[in-house]
Amino acid sequence: MLNKRQNNITGALLLTTGIILGAAAVIFYKENKTVNAGKTLNQVRQIFKAQGPIEGSWIDYEPVAYEAYDSKPLVYIGGISRIEHNKVVNYQFACDIYTGDILDTFIASTDDIKSQLY
Repeated sequence: MLNKRQNNITGALLLTTGIILGAAAVIFYKENKTVNAGKTLNQVRQIFKAQGPIEGSWIDYEPVAYEAYDSKPLVYIGGISRIEHNKVVNYQFACDIYTGDILDTFIASTDDIKSQLY
C-alpha cells in the first residue's frame, strides 16, 4: 500500500515538474520571438500614412545593434519617403525586433521635387 502511494506521489511530482518546465519554455520562446521585418514595415507605413501619402519604403531584414542607446538593442533599420510641401522627405527609422515598436525616427534627406524632374 505504501509503495503504491509513493508511486502516485512520484508520478504527480513528475507531472507537475513537466507542466512547469513546459510553461517556462513557452514563456521564454514568446519573449524571445522576433517580429517579422515585413510586418514591422507595414506597421510603420500605417503610422506614416496617417500623416500623409507615402511615396516609397524599405526595411533591412537583418537586425543590427542600435548604437544610439547604451543598451544597444537589436533593431530593424528602414526608411519611408513622402512628399511634404513639394519636397520629397526621406525618413529613416529603427524598430525593436521583438516588439516592432519604433525606437527612433529622423529625416535622412529632403529633395526639391522640381530638381528631380530635370
